[in-house]
Amino acid sequence: MALLVVAIPMALWTDGSGREVRWSQLGHSAELAALPVFVYSAINLVFYGFGEELGWRGFLQPQLEGRWSVVTAANVLSVIWAAWHLRCSASRPARAIPLIGFVGFYFSIWGASWIFAWLLRFVYGSLLVVAVFHAWFDVVTNCPLGISAFPTAMGVAITLVGLLILRVLLRAGDKRPTEQRSPTA
Repeated sequence: MALLVVAIPMALWTDGSGREVRWSQLGHSAELAALPVFVYSAINLVFYGFGEELGWRGFLQPQLEGRWSVVTAANVLSVIWAAWHLRCSASRPARAIPLIGFVGFYFSIWGASWIFAWLLRFVYGSLLVVAVFHAWFDVVTNCPLGISAFPTAMGVAITLVGLLILRVLLRAGDKRPTEQRSPTA
């Protein structure tokens, strides 16, 4: 929700069209407009939430953390994750991203990698929570709210939140949340 609080005003300001937000479209899809919101959200959860997160955070993040710090692992994963999306973008011309747009997209993936790494640690490895967040972000970012700058603003918002989370990760080092708590007397 914090991402929306940051992204909506930013998108309205940069869009400059004076349009109102079409809140009734929240959760809908322009590409799959015929699907009910629940079905579209469930598809996103299964294919993008779990489909990606089983590989990224369920397999690759722990493998990389076995070799490097959580931050370095998230950085390496972000490059692979971005390459994956570049391949997907290239195979779907309607969703193609120009090179400069992909640079911005990469920064949002980089920030998201820190958020997901932190979230995975915070929920003690629960892929369910990470997958739900991933699906929610995808559904919200891609809904036709009537503001052309909204997807870009969501990318900026996740990058900014990612930078805040990066600070948390760097301060915590490789300690898990239970190791960070001070013992009570």
